[in-house]
Amino acid sequence: MNKVHKRYVNKVLRRIDCSNSYKKRIRNDLYIMMEEKALELNESDPYKLLGDRNK
Repeated sequence: MNKVHKRYVNKVLRRIDCSNSYKKRIRNDLYIMMEEKALELNESDPYKLLGDRNK
């Protein structure tokens, strides 16, 4: 995963109040979703792949 994706995921996770173990699962799920979408859409921008993290 590239640095932009990591920053995006970390920003998303900061907004979620849950245990560290659950955040780890969410992190992995987000990376998998981004990877699948990136291949499908030939796009690497996480905001285009998964949307604005602030909404």
